[in-house]
Amino acid sequence: MKLKTTILLLIITVCSIQMNAQKCKYDFDKEDPMTNERVRRNSYKMKSFFTLSMYRKANENRIEVNVALAGEQNYRVEKGDKIFIKLGDDSLLTLTTADVANPVSYVQGYQVATNYAISYNISKEEVEKISKSGIAVTRLKLAEQEMTIESSKREIRKTAEGASCMLVD
Repeated sequence: MKLKTTILLLIITVCSIQMNAQKCKYDFDKEDPMTNERVRRNSYKMKSFFTLSMYRKANENRIEVNVALAGEQNYRVEKGDKIFIKLGDDSLLTLTTADVANPVSYVQGYQVATNYAISYNISKEEVEKISKSGIAVTRLKLAEQEMTIESSKREIRKTAEGASCMLVD
């Protein structure tokens, strides 16, 4: 009887692991031809002007944020600037930028807009925290403008699932 129970539990465990592995989908999942390391990215459009992405290359994890603002902006995001992330369990993460992010201004129709592509360092442990409860609120400051982006319940769930997928080897 114990042997049957053990075998049944083993089969259930293996099947659930396979099911979890199969549901991971990435916006980008390729091998870097120079280093032969796997590169993955998932993006989540939180607002019309705000996209958050999770990125992993080998053991390097990042959170990437793309922000589009109306008008020409001349503020440069410096290395070490912070983003604050509140998780679904009310815990807080503070991440710092990996590199300088310069503004990219462009004409869209009859208006000028500026885009920022900002990359933040994040540890594997912090990705694990996101995988457990998702991203509920994101706050960052560009020049004098502070932005607070609240996630919907669906976005919280999606970011938790995406973080779980980033942890899969």
